[in-house]
Amino acid sequence: MAGARSKADVTSPLRYDERLRILEAATEKMRKEGALDSNLNLGVIASRTVNYDRPELELLVRLAQGNALSTQLLRKRGDPTTEGLKLTIGDFTSAMVDVKPASENESSSSSP
Repeated sequence: MAGARSKADVTSPLRYDERLRILEAATEKMRKEGALDSNLNLGVIASRTVNYDRPELELLVRLAQGNALSTQLLRKRGDPTTEGLKLTIGDFTSAMVDVKPASENESSSSSP
């Protein structure tokens, strides 16, 4: 198809500061509630998510939050309270196993 472009052709990758801003916005409520672990550095997450777009970053945060909640529930043996819930770097690392940038999937699917 003439003139057709892939997503990678149309959008340029987000810069570090753009990714950081998205991550900060997506975790703002948890930060205000004191639910971000003191060792969580969103700058590190931004540096590890070079080819991620906004929806992928937002999904990454949601999955990391789910990981934190699962950890909390296991720790409290099924008590559904979120008191003491902390979002950690480990929650993000686990989420990154499931959330890969689409541009990475496109390049691997076009390989022979």
